[in-house]
Amino acid sequence: MLVIALAAAATSVTLAATGVFGGDSRQLTPVASEMFTVHGTVTVNCSTSCLGYGDITAGAQVEIVDNSNSVLAVGYLTGDNGTYDFTVEEVPRGRPLYGAHVGNVNRGVIWESEEQASTTGFALSIG
Repeated sequence: MLVIALAAAATSVTLAATGVFGGDSRQLTPVASEMFTVHGTVTVNCSTSCLGYGDITAGAQVEIVDNSNSVLAVGYLTGDNGTYDFTVEEVPRGRPLYGAHVGNVNRGVIWESEEQASTTGFALSIG
């Protein structure tokens, strides 16, 4: 009987800590004002041949990362013929820098401040 009571108490503490019993859900789910949307463009510049850019196509993943290269949010390229757009939603605020990465691991990251990332966005050019 004591074992059952202790197990029930432990379960109640766990559920309360995770917000199941009406705890403060704001701690678990970010508030919309703590997030922003990033817009950007990617242009592949190639005059005669676009060899070597097969990783930059419609549907390619766009990662928004922080200054420690942790992925914060993901979007995808749309468009074709070397000009692509992207929108990445629900990017958390409060990081010192934001980077946009597209394509394979050999491609670099373009860095912006939160102000620039949330208002101006990113303009990436390859080639």
